[in-house]
Amino acid sequence: MVMERLVFPRLVLGLGLLLAALSACSRGGQAGEADTVSVPIGGQVYHLRLAMDPESRFKGLSDEPSLPADGGMLFVFPEPEAQIFVMRRCLFPIDLIFVSPTGRITTLHRMTVEPYETAENQLRRYPSRWAVQYAIELTGGQIDKLGLQEGQMIAGLPAELKQRAR
Repeated sequence: MVMERLVFPRLVLGLGLLLAALSACSRGGQAGEADTVSVPIGGQVYHLRLAMDPESRFKGLSDEPSLPADGGMLFVFPEPEAQIFVMRRCLFPIDLIFVSPTGRITTLHRMTVEPYETAENQLRRYPSRWAVQYAIELTGGQIDKLGLQEGQMIAGLPAELKQRAR
């Protein structure tokens, strides 16, 4: 009898903790307003997922099957510094836009798909050339579609993102 009284409360408590954990996982895995920012680029508004920490910046768009036409990713770095990107396990062409702390486009790259299992040291490197605070990845072809050029400004990058980046 004593054992039954202890088992049932523990079972209920365990189920409650499991449900709480599952709901937390569910919220964390879905892109929500806190995970994205809308940024006007070349006259079109893009809804960019945020990559604010080392893990999300390393993963980037790896293993993503596609992007919406108005989607992309915004990488935010805690401090301006030169960056190098690669096409690690990316399944579609990506346009890469490196942006200075003031919002000026410093470098543009049209990145092409590489074989899926290419070794890290064999991946083509895409350097920023100068210190940047941001990098934006859009579906391939957007640089040309929007007529983007180095030196052009991208307004609307929220300044508070710099403080939140890790």
